[in-house]
Amino acid sequence: MIKWHEPLSDRIIRTLQGIENLGDPLSGIGDRIDFERNRNILADLYDNDTEKGGRPKYDPVLMVRILLLEQW
Repeated sequence: MIKWHEPLSDRIIRTLQGIENLGDPLSGIGDRIDFERNRNILADLYDNDTEKGGRPKYDPVLMVRILLLEQW
């Protein structure tokens, strides 16, 4: 049941706790995998400099996380 009088942050926290109670395997993935450890390796493979300007490219660690989630 949604309690509309409570702050949105409290509803989000309560929802996340409910998901964790169901046994979501992705809830603790950040504790199991150190993504930042591979940042230097990814930096050598992924060039984020553009001479023409424009929008910066995505963070390489974020891209690895997305690939992992797609395969999960």
